[in-house]
Amino acid sequence: MSRVTLRNLIVTLIIASLAIASLGYMIYKVASEGSRLEQQISDLEEQNTQEASLIQLQRVAYDTEEARNKLQDYFLLKESDSIDFLNDIEELAPTVGLSLKTENLEQITGEDDSSWIQVNFFITGSRQDIQNFVQILEIIPYVSKLTNINLKSRSGSIWEANITMQVQVLAYDK
Repeated sequence: MSRVTLRNLIVTLIIASLAIASLGYMIYKVASEGSRLEQQISDLEEQNTQEASLIQLQRVAYDTEEARNKLQDYFLLKESDSIDFLNDIEELAPTVGLSLKTENLEQITGEDDSSWIQVNFFITGSRQDIQNFVQILEIIPYVSKLTNINLKSRSGSIWEANITMQVQVLAYDK
């Protein structure tokens, strides 16, 4: 082999080695960028799914706003709303011919850790008026329950009743 041929062979081998190394590096970069692109596509799909869920939740919240507001009317929203509730009850009693006195008001916790306002009323009037008032208390537009009613005659037509009532306070998850 002549010296020129040997030199050409060595130059060719060096160029071929560089070409193969460059090709290998490019294949490695394409593969790593492909993996990165797959991860970015996956992240983008997850983000799009979350955005779609958020939009759906916002739509549900908007569509159910009126119904949720109606439901809130059946609860005391906070303990201070019990004042309005008591005022309503105290204004209602004379309209049905009763004398009403609020004796005790306290906040209690229900069996399921729900918050309730418990109130005791002392009522005097005719037996029929007291029964009508109790029926009204049973259907007031609040989540409530009558837990105790003691009715007794004070004189011929005058009766008195001790009524214990609980009204639920709306509480969101903490």
